Amino acid sequence: MQIQTFTGNAVARHLDAVAAMRIAVFRDWPYCYDGDVAYEAQYLATYAQSPESLFVLVFDGDAVVGASTALPLGETFQRPFREKGIAPGDVFYFGESVLLPAYRGRGLGHTFFDRREGWAHELGRFRQSAFCAVERRPDDPRRPPDYRGNELFWRKRGYVPQDDLFCELEWREVGQPEPMPHALRFWLHDLRSERWMLRLALAQWPVGQPASLDDFASRLRGALGEAAQAGAHMAVFPEYLSLELAAIFEPAVRADFVRSIEALQAYHGAWLALFDTLAREYAMTVLSERFCFARATAATAIAPACTCRMGSVSRRTNSP
Repeated sequence: MQIQTFTGNAVARHLDAVAAMRIAVFRDWPYCYDGDVAYEAQYLATYAQSPESLFVLVFDGDAVVGASTALPLGETFQRPFREKGIAPGDVFYFGESVLLPAYRGRGLGHTFFDRREGWAHELGRFRQSAFCAVERRPDDPRRPPDYRGNELFWRKRGYVPQDDLFCELEWREVGQPEPMPHALRFWLHDLRSERWMLRLALAQWPVGQPASLDDFASRLRGALGEAAQAGAHMAVFPEYLSLELAAIFEPAVRADFVRSIEALQAYHGAWLALFDTLAREYAMTVLSERFCFARATAATAIAPACTCRMGSVSRRTNSP
């Protein structure tokens, strides 16, 4: 899984994929959108034609599995801001964030907001970011019983729902013959309140006994999944982490520290590949910290640190 950002017309070759995903995701509650290909083409062209727009796309191989958009507030939404006394030129508007179900729960929602807020800061002239969300009656019979909205997530990101800032958009709902108007509430965030905040996930890691490298990877995924859902940008694991792999060796090797370190050497490439994959998968910087190396003349552990930044691996060699 990879995350790439595009500005303006650079995204053109991916617009059909984004349109198809919007139609698929917004068909579900609460939008119940009966997709219109012609409308999608017109809507997304507005973003592509703006040199200051941003597309954050998630790829699994060549397939687009997630997308988020943003651009300076357009004419369609400016009137309610003017009526509230907010200069439209101060507002950076966030469009959709859509993600196929299989890729949810990995912290990508935070990534979408981080990238768009970061772009607004980089452009340098915006005071607020805003998005709008459809309003539905709590007793609407179409509401799935297990549906959980995003309101708590938005509030944690610093967005505030506005009681006097709405817009109205038309679309055709599933099962309806004609488009109908829908009220959408704006949520605002003061971009000046925090220029940037780095969220760290620091693991207190009880040493386990994995039966295999896959077992070890599964445990790491569980921890990174929790970190991603909490909005972490970076996960830091303890220095002794690689020693946990010794549990996969036969008892005689496992019981001998020197032989354990020697046996670990065969897993160094797999170790780097694993953390490279995890950084891509969870869209965060993963500091795997230390891998224990054996010297040719002694069993002293020397430990270059390994940092994986969403898939790119860098190492720094430390002295023993």
